[in-house]
Amino acid sequence: MKRLIVPLSLLMVLVGTISLSYAQTPVATVAIQSATGASASYDAGAYMPRTHTFVFVPTGGPATCTAQAQFSLDNANWFSLGTSQTCTSAITVSIADVPARYIRTNLTALTGGSSPTVKTLYLGVK
Repeated sequence: MKRLIVPLSLLMVLVGTISLSYAQTPVATVAIQSATGASASYDAGAYMPRTHTFVFVPTGGPATCTAQAQFSLDNANWFSLGTSQTCTSAITVSIADVPARYIRTNLTALTGGSSPTVKTLYLGVK
């Protein structure tokens, strides 16, 4: 019995490590924006994932920063994913139960600081 418990414990630790690493690895950098407006779109794939995780990472110390994740099924008609997010510091946002082929960021406010930018990372399905 003891011989079985040790390998199973080791396997559980390894599986947990693999899952943690995957969850923190970006699938893509959607945009690096230095002005307000919509970014270029990212094709999340024909399988249309239903759960999406974004990380908004500002640089240059913006005084105001507001970002809205958006999705589209056809890369022409866009809809908001969740609510607008304040992004004056790094923030992770997860949205569930929304099938989306294309995603993008709409930066609605970016002022102050020293040449502020916002990098949007897409972590994909979490």
